Amino acid sequence: MMRLLYFSISSFFLLGCYLDTKTQSIPEDYGGPVIEMYNSMTSYSDNSRLRLKLNSKEYFVYKNENEEYPQGLFMEVYSTEEKKIIATFVANYVIKFYNDNYYKATGNVILTNLETKDVLNTEELLWYPEKEKFVTDKFLTIKTDGELHKGEGMESNQDFSSYRIIKPMGSIQFED
Repeated sequence: MMRLLYFSISSFFLLGCYLDTKTQSIPEDYGGPVIEMYNSMTSYSDNSRLRLKLNSKEYFVYKNENEEYPQGLFMEVYSTEEKKIIATFVANYVIKFYNDNYYKATGNVILTNLETKDVLNTEELLWYPEKEKFVTDKFLTIKTDGELHKGEGMESNQDFSSYRIIKPMGSIQFED
């Protein structure tokens, strides 16, 4: 009985070693993703408090640790005090530059503050998670309560409750 147990355990370890030697490394000239995830949801917290949720249909990580969301990204920003969504962000395409720690969102980028109902629309937006801010130098519109603001360039905090248009081009008042 003891020999059978010893043989079984030895075979298991040998098989494990044998399988390990068969693993293939990624060729050096390979430029595709080293990690692929589909229908992913990632949560970020700070001091055990939920701060962000990122949802994407496709998520890729490359050898240089850059991240790509080729089918877009939807993000929820949570308040620091309560477990409540205060802003949302959506874009058609997003890439994170790992070394510089920022995200570049392109294609129908929409940032919304759910409390004030302010909505930003632009074609390109940079997100700096460590600084908790959004920046663009592109044309944008911001719909606020009864007004549509146009401009070029903007800086805002992460929840879009405070922002500044760099080159305002005018405002239009309207009724909902």
